[in-house]
Amino acid sequence: PTPTPTPNPDPIPNSTSTPTTPPSTSAIVNPTEEETKDIDYTEIPKKLEKKYKEMDDDDCLRPTIINMGENWERSFQSSLISPMREEELSKDAQEMERKKAFDLLDAISRSGSLSIDNAVLHVIVAATHCFDHTFMNTVLQDNVNPIEKLERSTLIMATTIHEKPAKELIQPEYHARVQMFTSSKLMPGPSSEALASTRAIDGKKKSHSPRKTGSSSSSSSSTVATTLSL
Repeated sequence: PTPTPTPNPDPIPNSTSTPTTPPSTSAIVNPTEEETKDIDYTEIPKKLEKKYKEMDDDDCLRPTIINMGENWERSFQSSLISPMREEELSKDAQEMERKKAFDLLDAISRSGSLSIDNAVLHVIVAATHCFDHTFMNTVLQDNVNPIEKLERSTLIMATTIHEKPAKELIQPEYHARVQMFTSSKLMPGPSSEALASTRAIDGKKKSHSPRKTGSSSSSSSSTVATTLSL
């Protein structure tokens, strides 16, 4: 009898075949805790006032309320190629324009069902820096640089708003100069060499400063405003 032929086995696939590469996840970005943190804007004035008491050695910063005028001025364009126009809005016109803006926002977002990306919210926070005398008497009689005082006040507000130390908000080449007129709580104290040079300069200024004479007791102030763009 004729023997039955043995069937050839199926070829075994090569074990060195390239495995399938999983899809890249580089495009998936998880929001950080800082980005998802909720901000209560009503608490910002309280935080600023607390920081004023801690950092302002002269106790000259005061919270300021910005009162809006009754009539507003609006700059607008009827179309993209139209020239810029200005008009004055009364109280009733302001209410009408506000309703138009919210109606447009409601239509764009489909009553809030769609998110709006790249939106910017501006919050203005103001504080007033009060001087005991006029600017001229502050410079000549008190031998005080008002610009340095205002820089310190602005720095106090900036560290509170941005929640960062002062050194991260100032360029390194200006650290030594700011440390000379800033509280050690706000900026670390300067080196011994910087203190020595500062005392020497102050001594020369005091020796050449004019004597105080009878002058008016009027005071001056300067309002410092910080705008938050979030």
